[in-house]
Amino acid sequence: SNCIFNASNLSLGGELGVTSLYVGQGTSLNLNNQNANVSGNVTINGTFTPGSGTITLSGSANQTLDGASALSFSNVTINKTGGTLTAQKDMTITGVLTLTNGILDMNSKTLTIGTVSANGTISGGSVSSYIVALNGTTPSKLIHRINSTSNVTYSFPIGTGSVYTPVIITMKGGGLDPGASIQVWTKNSKVTGINPNLSRNLNRSWYVIQSGITSPSYDITYTYSDAADEITGLQTEDLVPFKLSQDTWYAPTNSLVTNCTKIGSYSVNYTTRTLTWSGLNSFSEFGGGGGNNQPLPVELLSFNGACEDGSVNLSWQTASEYNSSHFDIEKSRDGESWQVIETIPASGNSNELLNYTAYDQVTNILNYYRLNQVDIDGTNKYYDPIAVDCEESDQEVIQTYPNPSQEGFSIIINNPKNTGDGELTIVDATGTLVSQRSISIQDGVNVFFIKENLTRGIYFIRIENDQHKTKTIKHVVN
Repeated sequence: SNCIFNASNLSLGGELGVTSLYVGQGTSLNLNNQNANVSGNVTINGTFTPGSGTITLSGSANQTLDGASALSFSNVTINKTGGTLTAQKDMTITGVLTLTNGILDMNSKTLTIGTVSANGTISGGSVSSYIVALNGTTPSKLIHRINSTSNVTYSFPIGTGSVYTPVIITMKGGGLDPGASIQVWTKNSKVTGINPNLSRNLNRSWYVIQSGITSPSYDITYTYSDAADEITGLQTEDLVPFKLSQDTWYAPTNSLVTNCTKIGSYSVNYTTRTLTWSGLNSFSEFGGGGGNNQPLPVELLSFNGACEDGSVNLSWQTASEYNSSHFDIEKSRDGESWQVIETIPASGNSNELLNYTAYDQVTNILNYYRLNQVDIDGTNKYYDPIAVDCEESDQEVIQTYPNPSQEGFSIIINNPKNTGDGELTIVDATGTLVSQRSISIQDGVNVFFIKENLTRGIYFIRIENDQHKTKTIKHVVN
């Protein structure tokens, strides 16, 4: 039968077995360290005190977890014979989440395991019982509180509505701030910014983001599925893990991948479809691709324009290049009709920071400039334009474009107070660090490209120069 608590406070002394569990507003339920078996929906609008008890979700049809605010449980077991368990609110499990049978769809919400002072645990996880961390195109974040970095393994049994793609992280060292955590989610496409012409790749990426962990050392294992659209052109001997961290590409030292920073070592198990990468020291977006001397792409870090000595100084910086032929600098008066004003040869192949410069004659009116990067095979890519007005070059501008955005966006800085070396930091509305990197702000217009796949919400972007002068702006992701 249904169990409804609407009129008074209740403390249980024995195991509770019900179809649906409903705690009404203004009432409370204390499990008193006992267990509850629920085959229907759970709705917590009042006060719920689980103690050390376990709630087992055991229905044969669809079930929901809902309430007036975020939900909190001590121990949860999912052992369903049918249907899906769907969360309608963010949820915290402070003790053990046991995945025996059945799918937990976090429905674009966040699931946190553990507390600031104690590790939680996820037990189990399989193709028949895991956490859906991608609902359509919107990810659901699985956050694991980290209270130890001494050879401790943290499980992230995540997947989509159709495939199981778990992540396992073994911490080998590092310092911890109170509330340190690792959050993981997945995406049904290859790593952001990877060369679109890369013929051998996994059409999946895994985001692994840390908060409050200093000087980390860890190993990671992630599993791709055998779905037909999960891989493109991969041969058995080709697959290599790689990752993108703060605009730097990384690959294992024992791989044949070129044009990137090498770190750690890897192995592949083609039977279990797992990639294991040991000896890492930064968190980021992970993926996989062809390893037979398959390089990583051109990465443009910035594009700047400044008025000086009767001309416009255009400068840009790349982190890596592969088969890059040249850059065309294009100019426009209206932002629609463009003409090439100069062509600058590229380096061809590089895994170092490279700086380029070009000049245009000052006309004392607003002009737009953009870069067209061209590969040796003729493939090209246009980057977002910048606007330079030498008559109003001291106008202060710090903004993002487009805002709101859906995928990547640009940060535009034209502020004399912020020139110099500095830090660019992005945090979400809860104050969680999303991205941080060092930047160099030149006099004039500066454009920095943000490629992180941010979830929907409000973000705050902080720019601080080496004189500790700061500016914070708001950006919205739809």
